[in-house]
Amino acid sequence: MHCAMNNSYIWQTYTIPMSKKIISGKTLKITIHLLIWLLILSIPSFFLSNTIDDKGHFLGRFYFRVLMNGLFFYISYLVFVPQLYLQNKKLIYLLVSILSVVFIFIIDAFLVERIFPDDEFRRIMGHVNEVLAQQNIDIRPPFPEMKFLGSIVLNLLLAGSALGIRLAEALSQKEDTQKELEKQRLATELTMLKNQVSPHFFFNTLNNIYSLTESNPDKSRKAILKLSRMMRYLLYETNNELTPLSKEIDFMNDYIELMKLRLTNKVVVNSSLPFKEDCDTISIPPLLLIPFIENAFKHGVSNREASFIEINMTIGIKKIEFICHNSKFENVSEIIEPGGIGLENVQKRLELIYPGNFSLHIQSNQNDYLVRLSLNLI
Repeated sequence: MHCAMNNSYIWQTYTIPMSKKIISGKTLKITIHLLIWLLILSIPSFFLSNTIDDKGHFLGRFYFRVLMNGLFFYISYLVFVPQLYLQNKKLIYLLVSILSVVFIFIIDAFLVERIFPDDEFRRIMGHVNEVLAQQNIDIRPPFPEMKFLGSIVLNLLLAGSALGIRLAEALSQKEDTQKELEKQRLATELTMLKNQVSPHFFFNTLNNIYSLTESNPDKSRKAILKLSRMMRYLLYETNNELTPLSKEIDFMNDYIELMKLRLTNKVVVNSSLPFKEDCDTISIPPLLLIPFIENAFKHGVSNREASFIEINMTIGIKKIEFICHNSKFENVSEIIEPGGIGLENVQKRLELIYPGNFSLHIQSNQNDYLVRLSLNLI
């Protein structure tokens, strides 16, 4: 470390706790609904006593009511909520839901009782009351109003469940849409980033190569080869969301070597990047790390004062650690430069591609600048 660290660091930290992906989509939704229905339809097999002789009427009432309540739930879920509530017709939604609840109660009270009379249940309860009466225990049946109240509460819960699930799905869909729009915007910014990495860099590199053509032709040919390889990478290898880390390392090495052409002996540049043979199976977003390196050469070197740049990358088990440390000669206390997209693009791409699987720490003081990126590969 070429300059002492002190307590004047300005901390700018971007850390998102590690999280696991949750299976989602239509398949999961259908599976959950089927499991819930399977559980509901199997209730009689767990609670229906073998002492009941006439189970048909009991099962008929049970499944008829399940059918009515199920229809009410799915009509609310598929029609009332999306067509009324989410279309800002909340008063109509409320009135329609109340009328539906009342209609279901009327059907239950006047139709179900006639199709599936509960004579067997009444006979059993009458026998129970007789036995209890012999022991001087008086059991009174529930008030008729309790049945009405229970039906109303059940259907209100169903309506509330349909509304809650629909709102949660709408919110999730809105977030997915926003993420997709953000990805498209970042893709556009990435194209801009490729076009600006960096016009000044290519201009200065060509000037440096030109000056080498007479003094050191062999070195100039190697520099032209590196520049050509970089341009080919930008044109053909950065159009996908992920690119092999080995190619990204080649690009960074070429960039560092070409940038060093314009530096004096007052600047010390040390870079330690993995051998590309060790990371052929690893992929990362293209041009993810180059903004940090470009920022180091832009703000971290001086031709008049001693300065340094240290770049280090290590690869672990499904993990990448990247560090870029440099001296600083301008006021770069902000992670995002006014009008710039490089570092801002890096942060937003990390949040979209590696949510919960990265930590980005940036320390900045008057004399040096330090970036630490820890990336869990997924």
